[in-house]
Amino acid sequence: MASFDDRHRRAGRARIRRAAASDLRAQGDAGSQHRFAAPPDFLPELPGWRERSRFRFRERALEVYDFDLYSQALSKIERGFDLDLADARKMIEAGYVDPGRLRELFDQIEDQLYRFPAVDPAGLRAKLERALG
Repeated sequence: MASFDDRHRRAGRARIRRAAASDLRAQGDAGSQHRFAAPPDFLPELPGWRERSRFRFRERALEVYDFDLYSQALSKIERGFDLDLADARKMIEAGYVDPGRLRELFDQIEDQLYRFPAVDPAGLRAKLERALG
């Protein structure tokens, strides 16, 4: 099974460009609505996520960023699938995500989880502690 780093590398500029161009064309079609999902669709935004999102490239008017890895890690931990948990571990092991900082960021959004009824705050806290050790 491919690791987070392998899959991340393989995504590459060309693949992202094709996906973004396809998405923009599809949005222009009558009656068609497509959009990418991001961690804030499922959890409250982590403070500072915009500043932590890494710029990848610009293609005409489109700017592509890697979404904040702290937000991605927390979303993966919340989903709890084996592959997601392995990805979150790789982010931590590679030094992209600091466990202490992820806990701090979670502490700052925990009281906003009521806006996401599918998320059990105590359950997410337990998942986070298990994932971070």
